[in-house]
Amino acid sequence: GIENGNRKHAWPLLPDLALQIRAALARFPNGSNMALFVLSDAPASELEALSLLIPPGVPFLHARDVPEVASDGQLAAVLDQIIASSASFFLGNFWSSFSGAILEERIRLSLSPDSSAFLAAPPVSLKWPA
Repeated sequence: GIENGNRKHAWPLLPDLALQIRAALARFPNGSNMALFVLSDAPASELEALSLLIPPGVPFLHARDVPEVASDGQLAAVLDQIIASSASFFLGNFWSSFSGAILEERIRLSLSPDSSAFLAAPPVSLKWPA
């Protein structure tokens, strides 16, 4: 999930994540046509908490919201990849191979490099064994 204990190095806290999403949404002055489609395997409770931190009026969508794919993880992943690959803007996770695949597809589609970014996560402290 977004704040899963074993992934804290890869994800900002929900309030920080919401700030980054707000900044990405602000890149589009005519936000009336914007929607936020979240690609995540986070529990519904975390997605709900995040949705409360997003500006009102911005539709907050997830593949689980699409009845035809909600119960099929593989189909949901395909839907996620199609939407993210062609979206106006993609905010991915540096540590995620799924985000990497989406970024590669966006490059193949000749989308502007400015239309993709990675989340800023907390710094990682590596300590090598002595």
